[in-house]
Amino acid sequence: MKHHRKTTSLFRFSSIILCFIAATAFGGTVHVGGIQPNMHGAADALHKAKTSAHPIEDLQAALKLLREGAHDKDGHREAAMPIVAKAIGELKAGNRIAADKWINEAIGEVDKAVGAGHKHEAKHKHLR
Repeated sequence: MKHHRKTTSLFRFSSIILCFIAATAFGGTVHVGGIQPNMHGAADALHKAKTSAHPIEDLQAALKLLREGAHDKDGHREAAMPIVAKAIGELKAGNRIAADKWINEAIGEVDKAVGAGHKHEAKHKHLR
Protein backbone atom coordinates (compact mmCIF):
# COMPACT_ATOMS: atom_id res chain seq x y z
CA MET A 1 0.00 0.00 0.00
CA LYS A 2 2.89 2.39 0.67
CA HIS A 3 4.05 2.07 -2.93
CA HIS A 4 0.62 3.21 -4.19
CA ARG A 5 0.62 6.26 -1.90
CA LYS A 6 4.12 7.26 -3.03
CA THR A 7 3.13 6.94 -6.70
CA THR A 8 0.00 9.02 -6.13
CA SER A 9 2.02 11.81 -4.46
CA LEU A 10 4.53 11.79 -7.31
CA PHE A 11 1.68 11.94 -9.83
CA ARG A 12 0.11 14.94 -8.04
CA PHE A 13 3.43 16.76 -7.86
CA SER A 14 4.10 16.08 -11.55
CA SER A 15 0.62 17.27 -12.47
CA ILE A 16 1.15 20.56 -10.61
CA ILE A 17 4.48 21.13 -12.36
CA LEU A 18 2.96 20.36 -15.78
CA CYS A 19 0.06 22.75 -15.13
CA PHE A 20 2.50 25.49 -14.14
CA ILE A 21 4.55 24.93 -17.30
CA ALA A 22 1.43 24.93 -19.47
CA ALA A 23 0.09 28.10 -17.86
CA THR A 24 3.43 29.82 -18.40
CA ALA A 25 3.74 28.66 -22.00
CA PHE A 26 0.21 29.54 -23.09
CA GLY A 27 -0.78 32.35 -20.75
CA GLY A 28 2.33 34.48 -20.84
CA THR A 29 3.06 34.88 -17.14
CA VAL A 30 1.94 33.32 -13.92
CA HIS A 31 1.54 35.72 -11.00
CA VAL A 32 2.71 33.95 -7.88
CA GLY A 33 1.50 35.71 -4.76
CA GLY A 34 -1.27 37.63 -6.47
CA ILE A 35 -1.63 40.51 -8.83
CA GLN A 36 -0.71 44.06 -7.76
CA PRO A 37 1.53 43.33 -4.78
CA ASN A 38 2.24 47.05 -4.24
CA MET A 39 -1.46 47.91 -4.04
CA HIS A 40 -2.21 45.03 -1.68
CA GLY A 41 0.84 45.94 0.42
CA ALA A 42 -0.29 49.56 0.59
CA ALA A 43 -3.76 48.48 1.71
CA ASP A 44 -2.23 46.26 4.40
CA ALA A 45 0.01 49.10 5.62
CA LEU A 46 -2.97 51.50 5.75
CA HIS A 47 -5.05 49.03 7.76
CA LYS A 48 -2.10 48.44 10.08
CA ALA A 49 -1.68 52.21 10.59
CA LYS A 50 -5.17 52.41 12.09
CA THR A 51 -4.12 50.43 15.16
CA SER A 52 -0.34 50.71 15.10
CA ALA A 53 1.86 52.17 17.81
CA HIS A 54 3.89 53.71 14.95
CA PRO A 55 1.28 54.74 12.38
CA ILE A 56 3.53 57.26 10.61
CA GLU A 57 5.97 54.49 9.68
CA ASP A 58 3.09 52.39 8.33
CA LEU A 59 1.75 55.32 6.34
CA GLN A 60 5.19 56.05 4.92
CA ALA A 61 5.43 52.39 3.87
CA ALA A 62 2.02 52.67 2.20
CA LEU A 63 3.10 55.84 0.40
CA LYS A 64 6.27 54.15 -0.86
CA LEU A 65 4.28 51.18 -2.18
CA LEU A 66 1.78 53.49 -3.87
CA ARG A 67 4.63 55.32 -5.61
CA GLU A 68 6.06 52.00 -6.80
CA GLY A 69 2.72 50.72 -8.08
CA ALA A 70 2.41 49.94 -11.76
CA HIS A 71 -0.17 51.87 -13.76
CA ASP A 72 -2.41 54.57 -12.37
CA LYS A 73 -5.48 52.35 -11.81
CA ASP A 74 -8.01 54.83 -13.25
CA GLY A 75 -6.46 57.64 -11.19
CA HIS A 76 -7.10 56.02 -7.80
CA ARG A 77 -3.46 55.18 -7.05
CA GLU A 78 -2.46 58.76 -7.80
CA ALA A 79 -5.39 60.11 -5.75
CA ALA A 80 -4.46 58.00 -2.72
CA MET A 81 -0.96 59.42 -2.37
CA PRO A 82 -1.84 62.98 -1.24
CA ILE A 83 -4.51 61.55 1.07
CA VAL A 84 -1.88 59.41 2.80
CA ALA A 85 0.35 62.49 3.03
CA LYS A 86 -2.51 64.39 4.71
CA ALA A 87 -2.90 61.57 7.24
CA ILE A 88 0.82 61.78 8.01
CA GLY A 89 0.52 65.53 8.49
CA GLU A 90 -2.42 65.14 10.87
CA LEU A 91 -0.52 62.57 12.92
CA LYS A 92 2.51 64.84 13.13
CA ALA A 93 0.17 67.59 14.37
CA GLY A 94 -1.21 65.20 17.00
CA ASN A 95 -4.68 64.90 15.49
CA ARG A 96 -5.39 61.15 15.43
CA ILE A 97 -9.12 61.55 14.69
CA ALA A 98 -8.48 63.55 11.51
CA ALA A 99 -5.67 61.16 10.55
CA ASP A 100 -8.03 58.20 10.86
CA LYS A 101 -10.49 59.96 8.55
CA TRP A 102 -7.77 60.39 5.93
CA ILE A 103 -6.55 56.81 6.40
CA ASN A 104 -10.08 55.51 5.77
CA GLU A 105 -10.35 57.68 2.67
CA ALA A 106 -6.99 56.40 1.42
CA ILE A 107 -8.11 52.80 2.00
CA GLY A 108 -11.16 53.54 -0.16
CA GLU A 109 -8.99 54.88 -2.98
CA VAL A 110 -6.60 51.92 -2.77
CA ASP A 111 -9.54 49.50 -2.85
CA LYS A 112 -10.81 51.26 -5.98
CA ALA A 113 -7.30 51.11 -7.46
CA VAL A 114 -7.14 47.36 -6.85
CA GLY A 115 -10.53 46.93 -8.51
CA ALA A 116 -9.41 48.99 -11.49
CA GLY A 117 -6.21 46.96 -11.68
CA HIS A 118 -8.15 43.70 -11.76
CA LYS A 119 -10.36 45.13 -14.49
CA HIS A 120 -7.24 46.21 -16.41
CA GLU A 121 -5.65 42.75 -16.00
CA ALA A 122 -8.82 40.97 -17.15
CA LYS A 123 -9.03 43.20 -20.22
CA HIS A 124 -5.44 42.39 -21.18
CA LYS A 125 -5.94 38.66 -20.66
CA HIS A 126 -8.95 38.83 -22.97
CA LEU A 127 -6.87 40.58 -25.66
CA ARG A 128 -4.09 37.96 -25.57
